[in-house]
Amino acid sequence: MGDFDMNLLSASPIHKYNDFENIFSKKYREYYQEISKISYDTTNKYILCDTNWHAYNFDKIIKSWSIKQQLNPFFTVDAVSFKSDFLNFIEFKNAKLSDEKKYQIYLKIDESYRWFEKVFLESHWLDAIDIKKRFIFVYNPEKIANGDKGYRDINGTIEALANNKIPKESKGEIVKSKLRRINEMSILLKYFDDIQFLTADEFMKDIGKYCNR
Repeated sequence: MGDFDMNLLSASPIHKYNDFENIFSKKYREYYQEISKISYDTTNKYILCDTNWHAYNFDKIIKSWSIKQQLNPFFTVDAVSFKSDFLNFIEFKNAKLSDEKKYQIYLKIDESYRWFEKVFLESHWLDAIDIKKRFIFVYNPEKIANGDKGYRDINGTIEALANNKIPKESKGEIVKSKLRRINEMSILLKYFDDIQFLTADEFMKDIGKYCNR
């Protein structure tokens, strides 16, 4: 067997959800911002979710941390939040999903998750903490064109993480099965306990489930 970091199996310096949230909030309070600011698309000058509910601007947290470490910033999700025992990874997308952007979603998920384990938790697994993880993809349906095909494109991006082949489905079954298939992938990869693909309107309707004032 190759070398293995046994430290990853030892007790995490943070043991409970409340400790995780409290330490994170004290350290990064200055990055606690309104969703309207975090979801602002600078390219198109468009606010995807115009609301005063809050989350942590994870993109800015990583950029600041990277500068201090004299590193180039890496791909991250736009925001993180703490709600109902969940650590939420939130990505806002007001653009069509080109092949490049689809691959970037993979990087955002992987590198955001690993930053928490390697840096915030000092090389310990998130699974060692009693905390659930959720990935939320919030999108503009007008930009992700062709309805069902848009859902298939998103599914393909995430399922590629597990090298799963996308089964052929009738048009009506694609939307119906999208969360089921993504959740199966999530369990396989052990990244998240829950994954949600939501239009901006759907996210806004239930924003209290994912964010705070």
